[in-house]
Amino acid sequence: MNRNTEKSFFSKIYVVIALLIAILGLLLYLILSGGADRIQQAISSQDHPAHTVTPDADTQQPDESQKPATADASKTPESSASTEPQKTDEPSESPSEEPSESGKESTSPEPTEEAAKITDDIDSNDSLTKIVSPARTIDPAYVPADLVVPDVPYILDENQNFMRRDAAEAMERMFAAAAEEGHELFLISGYRSYDFQKELQKFWITQKGKKYAAELDSMPGGSEHQLGLAADIGTTDGCCELDVCFAETQAYAWLKENAWKYGYIERYPSGKQEITGITYSPWNFRYVGTDAAERIYHSGKTMEEYYNLS
Repeated sequence: MNRNTEKSFFSKIYVVIALLIAILGLLLYLILSGGADRIQQAISSQDHPAHTVTPDADTQQPDESQKPATADASKTPESSASTEPQKTDEPSESPSEEPSESGKESTSPEPTEEAAKITDDIDSNDSLTKIVSPARTIDPAYVPADLVVPDVPYILDENQNFMRRDAAEAMERMFAAAAEEGHELFLISGYRSYDFQKELQKFWITQKGKKYAAELDSMPGGSEHQLGLAADIGTTDGCCELDVCFAETQAYAWLKENAWKYGYIERYPSGKQEITGITYSPWNFRYVGTDAAERIYHSGKTMEEYYNLS
């Protein structure tokens, strides 16, 4: 082998070695940079279009074999996460075996705290929370056993001065408290017997007609005045006596704000006639006892609404 041939041979050897080194270096770079995986994915993507590429494992959706037989499409991931975590090697439990929390709430709601406290007797005649209305009448013969005349200003009519003892004593304290703040109240009408109610209703029918009389708290057997617990209240100056304009007086404002502290509630408030059956009567207050009065007052409801009769 002459010198030129030998030089050409070694040159070729050097080129091959350089190419091998370059190839090995490139492979090493691809391995270290993850390029091999990207090449593999590029090759795979030729068989699977980009919009059908399988999602990562942490976002994968369960196949049909993993889904419950009656899966709820409306169930959110948050509601599922609140239950016991599922094992990946076991199928999900069927909803028929373990109802969801939302299912429990819709079929057997928990009683509210307010509902749990309502144990008042609204049916017994002598109960302080007895409800009488045109729809819930009372025996015509019923007369409270403990009627007394409260020591408050009143119209001198012996048929309407009486109240149940508890109501009378509470009224005395309430009227005294009102007087200290400059409101001179007086009792217009308290207890009214069944027979008195009949005469009263006849009067209103004659004066205003049957429809007007039917909307007043004057129906025989259907008025809480017969309980000796209802009171029509006015001011000693006679301003707006038994008239809706009583609601514009400072005396009414005081009663609305404070009567519950003495066991009285406004019985027929504005906008509630369809519920109570009685027209708006801002002068009519009903004694129910301090405990029930506080609860009813703060509920913002009528007695019918509070005791679920509406």
